[in-house]
Amino acid sequence: MQLNLIGGDPGLVDTAATAILLDFDAKTIEVQTQVWSRVVKTSPKGWAIEVKQSFMLELNQFCMNRPGLTLRAVENYRPRGRNMKQDQQMTEMVQVCAEAMSGTIVDNTGIKKIVKEPLLKMFHCARFASTNHADSKSAARVALRRGIENVAINMLLADYVRDHLEDRPWLFVST
Repeated sequence: MQLNLIGGDPGLVDTAATAILLDFDAKTIEVQTQVWSRVVKTSPKGWAIEVKQSFMLELNQFCMNRPGLTLRAVENYRPRGRNMKQDQQMTEMVQVCAEAMSGTIVDNTGIKKIVKEPLLKMFHCARFASTNHADSKSAARVALRRGIENVAINMLLADYVRDHLEDRPWLFVST
């Protein structure tokens, strides 16, 4: 059985997607990430955004046609009230990414208490090339959160973790 967990971290500067493929028969794990920069243009008035069609197509292609079961999620944005223009633009960007990914929007409140650093390391998702806000790592955190919140998938992830803790690590294919 193969399981894909795909997370997205939308942004006005950088947007990242991270895919974690677990093959439970071959006992392999593969991690892929992709970052897009400057895919948003603001209107002359500065409130509305225009997202490049090529980006939406590439994000969709990154997320689709993967083997096995696939769960996709996008990190939600919580308006902070300090910059109404940015809040509106980010809220729109989340919706655009969720649509392109066919993904669920996941609340990021408390996510670092659920998907902690040791778990990211175990899934080979603790270090990526740097971006504006460690976007690939955030996307990986969202992907794992999506799997953890599903009871059946959580049990599968527990099998991977158990193997890792009992010195039966899976073969890491690539990043």
